Order: sequence, then C-alpha cells, then structure tokens
Amino acid sequence: MLDIPLQVWQRVKQGPLWKSLFRHGYPDSRKNQSLAVFTNVFLHLHPVKVRRHALAIPYTWCMGGLSFFLFLVLTLTGTLLMFYYRPTTEWAYSDIKDLETVVIFGQLLRNMHRWAAHGMVITVFLHMIRVFYTGSYKPPREFNWVIGTLLFLFTILLSYTGYLLPWDQLALWAVTVGYEIARATPAVGDEVSFLIFGGYLLRAARRGAATGDRIPDRDPLLAYPERRGDQRPAMSNLTVGTSENGAAHLERASAPSRPERQARRELRAGVASSEREVRRDVELAGGEVRE
Repeated sequence: MLDIPLQVWQRVKQGPLWKSLFRHGYPDSRKNQSLAVFTNVFLHLHPVKVRRHALAIPYTWCMGGLSFFLFLVLTLTGTLLMFYYRPTTEWAYSDIKDLETVVIFGQLLRNMHRWAAHGMVITVFLHMIRVFYTGSYKPPREFNWVIGTLLFLFTILLSYTGYLLPWDQLALWAVTVGYEIARATPAVGDEVSFLIFGGYLLRAARRGAATGDRIPDRDPLLAYPERRGDQRPAMSNLTVGTSENGAAHLERASAPSRPERQARRELRAGVASSEREVRRDVELAGGEVRE
C-alpha cells in the first residue's frame, strides 16, 4: 500500500505534462542553471551569465533600463489619456484644458506623459552614447546597434508627433515646419507630406486656426492619434522586444568578447616584449635606460 503513492508520483514525473512544465532537473549544477534560464519564457530574456564589471553602475548608468521604464510609463499614461481626448480641431484644445482643470488627476497624468516623453528622448540618446563609448556596437552586436538606432528614430518621431495633439500655437507651428520640410523633398515632396501628415489639409487647418473658420474634421490632427495609437507604438514595441532579446543573448551589459580580450592580451604582451628587447639592446651597447 505504501508503494502506491510513490508509483503514482513517479508516473506523474515521467508523464508528458510534467516534462512540458519542468523540462530539466533541479538547478544544482551549471548545466541545469543554464537550462532553467533558457527554457523559461521570462528568464530567457536575461543572459545566463554576466561579467561582474558589466553590471557596474559607472559602466551602464542604467540608461537602457530607464528608457524601457519610461516607455512603459508612456504606454500606460498614453492609453489613459486617450479616454479623455478627441482628435479633432474643434475639441482637441478644449479637451486638453479639461484634462488640466476638470478631470481628477488629469493634469498629473498629462504631465507624467509629457515629462516621460522628454526623459525617454534623453535616456535613449545617452544610452546610445554609452554603447558607442564602450564599443558595445562591435561584432557580434552590429544587429543590436541597428535595432537601437531604429528605436531612437521611432522615439524622436513619437516625441515630435505628440506636439500636434494639444492643437495650440506650439503644436501648429511645430507641425507647420515639419510639413514644409517634408514638402521640400525633391520630386516626391507632396507624396511624402501626404504619407507623413495624412492629407493636404494642414494649410487649411492653419488658415482656419488663424481666421476662426471651421474646417473639415478629416485633417492631419486625426492622422496623428491613429499612427501614434497603432502603427508607431507597434513598431516601437517590436524594436524594443528585438533589442531586449538580442541584448539578452549578447549579454545585456555588453563587455569585450573573448576574441577581443585575446587580441588585447596579445597586443599588451607584444608591447611588453618589444620594451624588454629595447632595454636589453641598450644595456648591451653600454647605454643607460631612461624611464
């Protein structure tokens, strides 16, 4: 009778359900520890091993983590702000004022979104400087560098498109400058401006804002929330996920690879050997070695 529970337990452990949930043994060895990370849907985002110096604050400054945190803040606050904002020239500005004066904690929510956007631009830029300064863009990390560059461009694009949404004077003239720059593209200026701004009605919107005339609701102001709410955050999510996954398998805080370290050791050894030979030649010649 006492063997029955043990037999049931052994049968459960040998079954396909148990093996699908627990794919390796207890992580009591380096191999099982590595398997515990590789086969876990959450832990596999992190490197199995990280060099000690690569985790030092002066080495990374946590810029990648801060950028990702601010991205999450922007996603959450932006989703909540969409419930109180109507992207039309008739209601956009008044909705922003209602957020600041009527909606409970509306001003706090908007300021969190605004300052997080500014902060993300700064941290992503500093993160790229750190990666360049430490040489973390070198092989085999070229693809991760390209993904990071695309993510920086998406960050700048999302930050710029946010200027239009309040539909105030700053928004109007900032977008006007961008619109005219897009139209100045040789040969395809009108097509580029149409693709980026969603229509040719920006001039009409500008005249309407100046004269007080009502213009059609289908204007560039509608195109920006659609792109910000669907396409551009989706592209940012894709690049963030790709960058994080690539960094995980290339050791999140990149350190010199083994061939790089070997080459540096050989270079230092060659320099030291050359110095010793020079010293020996000078001493044999009867000269004095000066430091």
